Amino acid sequence: MFFIKLRRRLKFNKEPKTTAPPAPEPPKGQVICDTATGKVLLRDAYIHVEAGEDWEKFLSLLRCRQIYEVFLTSSSAVVSLKSWGRTSLSHPLDIERLLLHLIEETGARVDLKQPYTQLEYLGWRIFVQLDISGQLEITATRIHDVPPLRELVDPLLAARILTLLMAPSTVVIAGPPGSGKTTLLNSIIVEAASLWPHLHIAVVEPVKELVLNGGWASRMVGDISHSTRLTVRFKRPDILVVGELLTSDVWSFIEAGRSGVPTISTYHSPNIWKCLRSMADALRIHIPDATELTVLRYIDAFIITRKTISPTSTTRHIDSIYMSDGQRLIPLYTSGPPETHITEEIFLDLLPENSLLGPTATIYSTLKTHYKVPLQSLRFEKLPPLSIKTRPLDKLNNPVKHR
Repeated sequence: MFFIKLRRRLKFNKEPKTTAPPAPEPPKGQVICDTATGKVLLRDAYIHVEAGEDWEKFLSLLRCRQIYEVFLTSSSAVVSLKSWGRTSLSHPLDIERLLLHLIEETGARVDLKQPYTQLEYLGWRIFVQLDISGQLEITATRIHDVPPLRELVDPLLAARILTLLMAPSTVVIAGPPGSGKTTLLNSIIVEAASLWPHLHIAVVEPVKELVLNGGWASRMVGDISHSTRLTVRFKRPDILVVGELLTSDVWSFIEAGRSGVPTISTYHSPNIWKCLRSMADALRIHIPDATELTVLRYIDAFIITRKTISPTSTTRHIDSIYMSDGQRLIPLYTSGPPETHITEEIFLDLLPENSLLGPTATIYSTLKTHYKVPLQSLRFEKLPPLSIKTRPLDKLNNPVKHR
């Protein structure tokens, strides 16, 4: 009965599609994938899918290993390819029919009372949204295999990031959406589980997203603030991982870090300065006079990620890493150019003598050996600390009124 109502409602709200007549196509194109349900080709800068109905075409896109994002509306379809970047499908797909198939396959529910849902299907995370007019959007993102940490960062950064976390430290990975924050976080925890399988890694997420491979790991899915408090109090983790912080969750995250547990999470922010400012704004609910300096007293390290989109590719990398001394930001790494690391002596001086796993210098040396760090080929400098300019509290509490 539900499917019948959904079909009728979607048909009632459906606007007529306006698509340009297909241009003449050459007989051949570059075959991107040949799947069980159809071929995916690149022709005249457009993606063409040679398959039967639109559902088979959609399945062909999902089964194509070169495609990692699919964005669909009633009038457009855009895909992201590893070797090409973003490009459009030659013709849009019947999104209402796709939704009915997804409902039948997964049991998901989408209607005006519940206008959006997230589901997993064929190794993809699919977000479906229905607006008040009945128009649909589908955003699908491939759930990638977790890459080894050494594939995302150079060997020295891998050794330093893990040494920082085990200090123990409260670490925030900040960057814009799609800049690789979650992938980096996932690689860090999988690497930690592989290196130290005796440690209990507890993961807290609003939705199930991180992949847990090996080691001793547990997970709670739900409200971040509530789940974080329960995890710290009852699960007694050795490492706490919070899938994604919202401003409303910052205080709970800091409380966990204050307990002495190595704590790490991701946070949406385009740069370090806006990250500090938005976190300070969030803390003001609990600490009325909180400023950016307050954040530095609670967060030990910041890893800033960046995304660059070109017509032919999307690149993601670590832009910079900072450590806090409670008053200033001390750069540990900048991507440059030129790519530069802070000196070995200063790095160790910034850390406590003993970490969660024993003497910090010993742990760091072991990690450098494990990752085969080529110290002679790297650039080291004494990077100057960055002072924090905070906003006066009287202006925060009494903003200027525009006349």
